[in-house]
Amino acid sequence: MRVAAVVGVLMSLGIAGFAGPAAAGPRETPFAITTPPQGAMDLSADAATSPGGFVATWTRVDVGGKGNSVRIREYDRAGRAAGPEVVVAAGPSTLGGFSRVISLGGNRMLVTWRDMITLYGAVYDVGTNKVGPKRAIAYSNEQLTDLVTLANGNVAVVTSGYKPGTTNYYVTLTILSKTNLAVLRGPTPVHDTSYFGFNTIGQDYAVARLGNGGVVVRMDRVDGQVYVRRFAANGTFVAKERRINTTVNQSGSLFERVYRNVEAVRLTNGKVFVAWASLEGNAFIDGLEIRGRYLDANGVPTGAEVHVNADAKGRQTKPELVALAGGAVLAGWATERIDATQETQFRKFAATGKGGPVRTLDTNADGAIGLRSDFSLLGDGSVANVFSGPSAVMAEGIPAKQF
Repeated sequence: MRVAAVVGVLMSLGIAGFAGPAAAGPRETPFAITTPPQGAMDLSADAATSPGGFVATWTRVDVGGKGNSVRIREYDRAGRAAGPEVVVAAGPSTLGGFSRVISLGGNRMLVTWRDMITLYGAVYDVGTNKVGPKRAIAYSNEQLTDLVTLANGNVAVVTSGYKPGTTNYYVTLTILSKTNLAVLRGPTPVHDTSYFGFNTIGQDYAVARLGNGGVVVRMDRVDGQVYVRRFAANGTFVAKERRINTTVNQSGSLFERVYRNVEAVRLTNGKVFVAWASLEGNAFIDGLEIRGRYLDANGVPTGAEVHVNADAKGRQTKPELVALAGGAVLAGWATERIDATQETQFRKFAATGKGGPVRTLDTNADGAIGLRSDFSLLGDGSVANVFSGPSAVMAEGIPAKQF
């Protein structure tokens, strides 16, 4: 992902409900921040920090077939609407996919969405509530993409699809200009050998900033293993792919691949932490674990592989990461028990790699299979979670004292 990770902010200003004392701290139970009209659902939520709080983007789907729209809205740090709900793009039921948003700095937010096989982007200004020109920025035969702002302000986008003019299918890297979203380089295949594609809610690739450039992480669809490749700020690859998992990751069936999510995040000490859902048994019972690995400043794996979730009971999917102060990282994931109970869980890892206790954030908050969380570090040291509920965009907070 993010879920590239992408961000949402709910700071501790009266969030024990939409009103309340500023000292109350983040609200720890999910609440809706969108209100779809009857006959519509708000799906594929994503969020990013903004000067006044946070912005959330989502795809509004009309179940009656009247069409979809990609929307964005700014909220204050308590989760209250701070601006109008703005339609970024509208069109047929093919429009939207999993819309994403990242901050470009200041008031500028980059929103991306998909229509058929084209990935589009536009800049939204939270100061003026205006949406800039829409541009085709990449090809994408699948629903999800991941993107990150690089040190120079340009944007790295990782997606997947057929190489134009060929029948070869790749995960690709594209570099966009921070000024006007022009394609500066790409799409460039990340791996040498093409493989098969599929349109699914699973995301088996991610991108993270590293130094002046970044790293692309992907789970190979043939052998099932996890690979990283470092690139420079201009999008050229500066190293060959390197396998980082040491626990054998089974390739799995097409259905099991829906759960094969990969995430990566740059830490404050310059390293990168990568997490993935590792298939080590029966995916329908308890064969999915969350594994992780640190990469040093050169993108080289360092230290032993980390068993992120620690508890092997249940099926663990959808890892999510956020960097904390001092080189620490907070990892989250969805646990699905045999009795169908769904839990969003999290665990802090210190800069030394030592993990803290596993804690549960919420239970059965999302009716979908596998919760898709979007964690963000808040100004008071706590973390916010923005995600898609059964029909509306939801949010909740994790006080720092919990981790």
